[in-house]
Amino acid sequence: MNKKIWLAIFFLIMIFSFFLFLVSVFVTKHRVDLAQTRGKELYQIYGQRQVGQTFVANKNNLEMIIVNLRNGRLRNQQPIYFYLQEANRPQNLRKLEINGFNIGDPSLVKFQFEPIPDSAGKTYYFYLESPDSNVNDAVEIVYNEQDIYSSGKMVLSEEEKKADLYFVVNYYPGNKQVLAKEMMTDWLVRLQGDGFFVFNYLTLLTLILILGLLI
Repeated sequence: MNKKIWLAIFFLIMIFSFFLFLVSVFVTKHRVDLAQTRGKELYQIYGQRQVGQTFVANKNNLEMIIVNLRNGRLRNQQPIYFYLQEANRPQNLRKLEINGFNIGDPSLVKFQFEPIPDSAGKTYYFYLESPDSNVNDAVEIVYNEQDIYSSGKMVLSEEEKKADLYFVVNYYPGNKQVLAKEMMTDWLVRLQGDGFFVFNYLTLLTLILILGLLI
């Protein structure tokens, strides 16, 4: 290969990387704000039982909460209700209903709602209940028996426990310029934390550039 071909390959790699970044910015509909994804214990949701979690939102436009549910043998076909409140305020900000028929074993269930624009820095509380379910067909929710999320706690029937649900909080990015800045920052942080990837990526680009200049 001559120099022009090697240089063309080098610039194509750079352009392709930039293109992927732009696509990510314009395709992304929601991003993870915080996540607690450890745990294997199960808690049944039925009758008067309510199970939830408190947390502090880091971003504005809170719009989705994901929990890990299990519908053993797909027995449950009862309504399951999701409520979101600001902590210490009984008014429901959002209320959603799903049916056990749509929950697998296991299933990461997404509760998506209209974004809350000024959510950053506020403490929220969400909980689930299924009054029509019973102990024989109850859906189970995954939690961690240790309190590893320091900014919130698992709540059972309005009583806090030293434990945490398996949950993920997403927000709507909104402004594409802000999103691009956040994604670039995240990418740089990831590069700093993954020295092996950085070394190999830069080595590859350097070799291509050197070969293009020498051949």
